[in-house]
Amino acid sequence: MMNKAINILVLAMIDSLKKFKSKLAYYLAMFAMVFGSTVGTFNAANAVNLAAGDIWADGISNQAGTITDPSNNMAVDLKGFTLSMVTAGDGKAVGALTDTGANDGTDISFTIITTNGGGAVTQSLASMNVDGIVNILNIDNEDDMTVTLTGTGANTIGGALNLTSAEDTADKDILFNVQGSLTVTGITTLTAHTGSSASNSTLVVDKAATFPGGVVLDDNTGLTILEFQQGNAVAIAGMLLLLQITKVLFN
Repeated sequence: MMNKAINILVLAMIDSLKKFKSKLAYYLAMFAMVFGSTVGTFNAANAVNLAAGDIWADGISNQAGTITDPSNNMAVDLKGFTLSMVTAGDGKAVGALTDTGANDGTDISFTIITTNGGGAVTQSLASMNVDGIVNILNIDNEDDMTVTLTGTGANTIGGALNLTSAEDTADKDILFNVQGSLTVTGITTLTAHTGSSASNSTLVVDKAATFPGGVVLDDNTGLTILEFQQGNAVAIAGMLLLLQITKVLFN
């Protein structure tokens, strides 16, 4: 009788272990699916939304995935606010810059500017599709500024585009290199410096370029240069205002 009871107990334990193993395999499979999905979503969503105007990469530490401490190629949705960049944050590439917030084209979406003693600025963004004004500026007695949109797709600026040099001391240039197409709804204004050095402001568009708001090229000692690649459509509506000696190139 004792042996029979022991056998029944052993069989029950074996059956329970089989059921447990079966459930364990199920739970592990579910965990793997959920964990994999979560990680995949996290990686795909390597992005951040602005909740107020902010400065890009002004506190780099461990690439925490924030505007202050961004990861490389992190996408940014402006949500109607302004993103600023200064020399300290350059070199940390931005992914897609978009704006799903409210901006009627009269507010600033994006500004990048050199800073005192900061040296050259070299900043890349994968793409730029924003609703407001874009300013690319340098201050006096600073180094060159190069801003590149590296993607080959469409880029749109809903407000004005301003490349403005205030460089009166050094021969240092501004270059905005768009490797995709570009549409600027507002006025596009390129301004060279007013000093004795030949500091240029240059906009290069590799693919189709459309300027419904017109273009103003304002030379001083330096040149304002608008450069397009051959074989791509270029449309400048409204006005092409050449205030002094300028260059419009089709390469």
